[in-house]
Amino acid sequence: MRTCDRDTVGNLLSRDAALRYVGTATGELWSGDVLRRGLPDHFAEVPDVSCRNQSTEAFEQGSTGCAFWHPDIHFHDTGVTS
Repeated sequence: MRTCDRDTVGNLLSRDAALRYVGTATGELWSGDVLRRGLPDHFAEVPDVSCRNQSTEAFEQGSTGCAFWHPDIHFHDTGVTS
């Protein structure tokens, strides 16, 4: 995300139909091919940031699983962390 590398972002996404992205904006719920096409371009627009205080939780039940990544994102140009 920080280097705006669209190819790497796209290659990190699962090809499974269950792929989902929950963003921070109201109604920002992406899935499937729309997510695979749009997320790399979205990340390429993000200003200079770094991630702090990251945590990840993952859950598995049989052949189903999910993971949640939660960072504090620091925007260098404004000094805001969200």
